[in-house]
Amino acid sequence: MVRLCPYAAQLALTTAAVCFMVVADASTTTPVANLCFVARASRTSAFMVADHAVDTYRSTYPRYDWRLRAVGRHGNGIIKDAVQAFAVNGTDCDILLGPGASSYAIALSPVVDIPWIDFSASSVELSDDAQHPFFSRMIPSDAYLGRGMATLMRRLGWGTINVVCSNEAYGRSITQRLAAAFALAGGKVAASACLETNADVASAEDLVRILDASPTRIVAVGMNSATAAFHALLNVTLTHRLYERYVFLFSESMCSGDPQWRAIPGALCMTFRSNATRVASFEAGYAARNRQPSVEKLAAVGIGAASVSTSTDISVFDAFSHDAVQHAMAAVSEHARAEGRLDDRTGVRDRIRSTVTQGLSGTVALSSTGDRSQAQLLLLNIDRTGAEAPVAFLENETLYGDRNPQTPNHFAAGLPTVFWFGRYESAQPPADIVQSSFELSIGLLAIAISAVLVAAILAFVVCIARRNRDAIERLMAGSVMGLVASGLLALAVVTVKILVATAVIIDDIPLGYLVSYLSVAGIGIASTLVDCVIRFRFVGMLLTSDEGLPFETEQYWLVRVKGTSVFTTVMSDLPTLVICSTMLATGTATTRLELIIALSAVAAFAVGYKITMIPSFLAEIARRSGDEDEEEAKNAAEDAELEAEFEDGLLPDASMMALGPSAMASSAN
Repeated sequence: MVRLCPYAAQLALTTAAVCFMVVADASTTTPVANLCFVARASRTSAFMVADHAVDTYRSTYPRYDWRLRAVGRHGNGIIKDAVQAFAVNGTDCDILLGPGASSYAIALSPVVDIPWIDFSASSVELSDDAQHPFFSRMIPSDAYLGRGMATLMRRLGWGTINVVCSNEAYGRSITQRLAAAFALAGGKVAASACLETNADVASAEDLVRILDASPTRIVAVGMNSATAAFHALLNVTLTHRLYERYVFLFSESMCSGDPQWRAIPGALCMTFRSNATRVASFEAGYAARNRQPSVEKLAAVGIGAASVSTSTDISVFDAFSHDAVQHAMAAVSEHARAEGRLDDRTGVRDRIRSTVTQGLSGTVALSSTGDRSQAQLLLLNIDRTGAEAPVAFLENETLYGDRNPQTPNHFAAGLPTVFWFGRYESAQPPADIVQSSFELSIGLLAIAISAVLVAAILAFVVCIARRNRDAIERLMAGSVMGLVASGLLALAVVTVKILVATAVIIDDIPLGYLVSYLSVAGIGIASTLVDCVIRFRFVGMLLTSDEGLPFETEQYWLVRVKGTSVFTTVMSDLPTLVICSTMLATGTATTRLELIIALSAVAAFAVGYKITMIPSFLAEIARRSGDEDEEEAKNAAEDAELEAEFEDGLLPDASMMALGPSAMASSAN
């Protein structure tokens, strides 16, 4: 036994040394920090960027072994799937990232009890810290974007707008905040309508009819780009070329995550501005990365490789996703330096909200409720080539030109050139309401012109009556009165055509329609003026002739009047109706009411124009009937005279007349 003691002592010392080494090694092992991501199927690039960001900043924040994994997916419209996926797979998560959509974030919030950073859920409902205590976000809330859009539109001189939304959390939130901010800035919303998320083209057509009844051509759109409502509106806009008569200003969801808005020429979109230098630096490593591990992580939650984005460009939402990862890693590391524990969820949440970082989207500073307090807004325009062109950016509610981002020009100096209505470029914003006011002034203008014409005709009649009292009787004759009335109506037709042509020129309609309409209108105006001259010359001749005009002369002038009338109808009135009807059917007119009035006016005057010829036709028929009666009476008188002469023996009897001249000569001898 004694000989064994030295070995027992050595064994004990060895065991103690091994135990010490194990404990020491355990004390130096880097703790794991699990970042869990609820992926959005339509924005897989956000997860890909987040995964690369973890690898990029791992060495910058070495206190933890950072691991990112997908714990759920969404995008099929079934919100409960994302909630259930997180409830099942997110039990060991330290930080939650995503889901990148307001409606899903609101539904997910009740089951989230860990620090949480979203990258693109912007609904103002999520600003309620009592309802969503662990929620923070990289994207500013819709209240911030709404103020920015309102500031932009007021700066462009637009005082009346239409507002369109999708009926879900994001759409309602952005449009409500926009409308409130616009009203606060002195603006007015003329029409407001929301499409259900599953809306079809027919519903979008109904919405367009609401817009058509509005006086303004500015349309602010707040829709979730992943909804059927947005694609239905896009379909109708392109089919009916609505962009040729409306200015569309989209909110960030449509231009930050969906490239389909680029199909709308001249469209505007307000999104968020990234730091170009930082983005370029990150993109270089992102493009060179091995993407396969990220693809496999998404496959684990049901997103196949074919659905994963292969783009190496960093979108606005990608930048926010990057910043969410960087901000979380910085805040957790700062919390650990302050002797904080990762399982101190409230402490980590507060640290996230108090930490300031420099991300791809600029300076990230959050409020005590987790809202981002500031970010630069960027105004994009779809130019003539169909590309997104930066026009201006907004910072602290001041607009700046964006043609040279390094040395921005103050926006007050003038708007950079913008592509408007899919047709022309100008630095001058179009008016929100077409200033022709045709539908309001046409009645007063027509009354004024009619009064002037009636006064002129009365003066004409009085002047003639003073010289020749018989002219009054002639004026009251059906043929002359019809010519005077139709002449006045012809002048009214000229006035209406000039007014409508002016309104069409002011309106922004396609060049082909404009040229076609003005061509037929010009023909109509010229021919109608000629018609008026002919009519009143004819009237003047009828009134001033003491013994009336010869029948041939009268017929000649009537033919000229009828000829110009038919020419005007065939060459101007009918083509005008066809062109106006086509414009109404294809929806290319800026203000439909103007064309409806024009259509009604031209039709009414064209019909009335012809109706006023009826008195002259009746008078001519009556005169011809009178001439026939007069001829019959004359013939009867001649017959009676001959019969009287025969009875007096002044004429031979009928038997002698039947024998011929020789018999009558013999009888006379």
